[in-house]
Amino acid sequence: MKRIIGIIIILVAIVGVLIGIAGTYIGFSFVDSIGAGIASSLNLTQDSLDTVIETLELTKTTISQSNDALATVETTAGSAATTISDTRPLLEQIGTVASNDVPNSIEAFQGTVPNLAEVAGAIDQTLRALSAFKVDQDLGFTTFTFDLGIDYDPEVPFDESMTALGDSLNGLPENLRTLDTYIAVTSDNLATISQNVNQIAEDLAVINGSIAEVIPLLDDYIDIVQQIKDGMANVQTAVDAQLGNVKLGILVVFIWFGLTQLAPLYLGIELVRGGRDESDKKDEPEMSAGADEREEKEE
Repeated sequence: MKRIIGIIIILVAIVGVLIGIAGTYIGFSFVDSIGAGIASSLNLTQDSLDTVIETLELTKTTISQSNDALATVETTAGSAATTISDTRPLLEQIGTVASNDVPNSIEAFQGTVPNLAEVAGAIDQTLRALSAFKVDQDLGFTTFTFDLGIDYDPEVPFDESMTALGDSLNGLPENLRTLDTYIAVTSDNLATISQNVNQIAEDLAVINGSIAEVIPLLDDYIDIVQQIKDGMANVQTAVDAQLGNVKLGILVVFIWFGLTQLAPLYLGIELVRGGRDESDKKDEPEMSAGADEREEKEE
């Protein structure tokens, strides 16, 4: 009976040792699986943080370029406003000349046209007379011919040309004087445009200043994300260390569990051995009695 109990105890102890080995293997596998999952999550988080950093860097570059472009547009708008504002005096001066001085000069010229036409008529008659002057005298032994070499016979007389020129200027002074109204309106429009462009330049300066303030914020965000990424790397190192400690703890626990099976194993072995010793002791008296009986029969 003791041998049976000993065998059972030995089997239980062996099963306990196997459970310790299997538990160590399963525990290590479980811890490795958890470590792999945590590492995968941390790596994914770090990749996401890298993407965030790249996005912030790209955004920073884009905003910086936009800032430079807006600064250029602001400068251009300011220069355009100044140019338009400086053009107004010139335009007003041109308007004064075109709507006042030129019409007065044309009217003055038209006033002299009749006198010029009269003078032109006299010149025309004189030139015609000189053109018609010719001496053709027969001297008997020869012919004497003489002229002034002037050939003047225009299709339109000189005085009529001057009169036509004066008539062609009729109405032009009045038309030129009407330009003053349009030039004044144009000058007012230029003043409005100059003010609007100048306001645009000021608004661009405000917007550009606001955009410039975003760049330091992006730098702060980039630093924060970088710190989080570095923290993730430290967490990975700490998790690896803690998982190593957990595996060591599992190993110690199951080694202890395996060692606790040594006592039952030893007890079982002793019970098995003790059962055999008792059987041997029982067999020895029987063998001694049988030997005595054989000796008595022989006597």
